Amino acid sequence: MESIDRIVAENIVWRRKNLGLSQKKLAEIAKINAITLNRIEKLKQPAGRASVEALATALGCAVEDLYKTESAEAPTPTVEHLLKAMAEQQKEIEALRAEIERLKSGAHAPASTANTPAADTGEQQRLREDLDLLHRSAERGRYYEEQDRLEQAQRDRDTKKK
Repeated sequence: MESIDRIVAENIVWRRKNLGLSQKKLAEIAKINAITLNRIEKLKQPAGRASVEALATALGCAVEDLYKTESAEAPTPTVEHLLKAMAEQQKEIEALRAEIERLKSGAHAPASTANTPAADTGEQQRLREDLDLLHRSAERGRYYEEQDRLEQAQRDRDTKKK
């Protein structure tokens, strides 16, 4: 017989992956620490009741579904789950718009690029591209795929800067 912790962890991982969520994004939506989620999934920490409830809500399923051992259908996001994702996406879009406006108004970029006008232009272009991608992904309902791609692009840009 499998342990309850293993069953819960496997169900969390399975549902998270089927929804296209990273651990970090699921932890954000569930409002739990990403390290806690990682430890639960790796069976290094049992999932407490509050964590299971928060994760079930974020995954759009009932708490009981995380304790089931039989195979289930791929999870379908609930309306509440989609509304939360859309609200987070809207916040990110607004932040990008504000940053674009800041750059358009001539405000300086962070100190590392403040003395290079070309860097501001490149940063503006990247922000416009990111904003455009967020709008397109929202229209197509692929927010999480685009978010992961944008995070990877940011990591790639950060790596290139080093």
